[in-house]
Amino acid sequence: MSSPDDLPEPNSDSKTVDRPLGVTIFAILNVLFGLAGVGGFLVTSLVSLLSDPAQGTPNPIEEILSVSNPILTVLEWVNVVFSAALIASGIALFKMRPVGRTLSLVYAFYSIGYVALSNALRFPLFYKVMLSATGGGEDAEAIAQIAAIIFTVVIGFIGLLLPTALLIYFLRAAVKAKF
Repeated sequence: MSSPDDLPEPNSDSKTVDRPLGVTIFAILNVLFGLAGVGGFLVTSLVSLLSDPAQGTPNPIEEILSVSNPILTVLEWVNVVFSAALIASGIALFKMRPVGRTLSLVYAFYSIGYVALSNALRFPLFYKVMLSATGGGEDAEAIAQIAAIIFTVVIGFIGLLLPTALLIYFLRAAVKAKF
């Protein structure tokens, strides 16, 4: 007769990974946000390629998406690289690889800087579009400034949600110890 001490531990022979739920959630989010970043760049590029400037009608969306500022152009390409790294970090997190945590933290720090710089550079574009949308009335400039500020703050807030959550979660000692 065997005693309970002689029984093998459950999952001792299997290759299951003891992954915390938070790591699984961030792995999924990293893959989804990474795909959204790469996909967004591709869609933006496609819109730019398919737009016909010969039509002569102003396209406010095209103005916002335009990357006439060379710094914004560089940032957009760097953002694609970091979006691909975010996808890789999600896959590594699924496998509980330390590189997944490291890439997530690098992405979080980069993303916070990216949001601050790109919003500062895009504010004039938002303002110009909002000013043209108001029709140039008496209070058009004030309305355009307020709308551009609100739009920039909202976009910035949304852009900071994932990186801030990544920093808070992956800098915790208990999570770091799992890797």
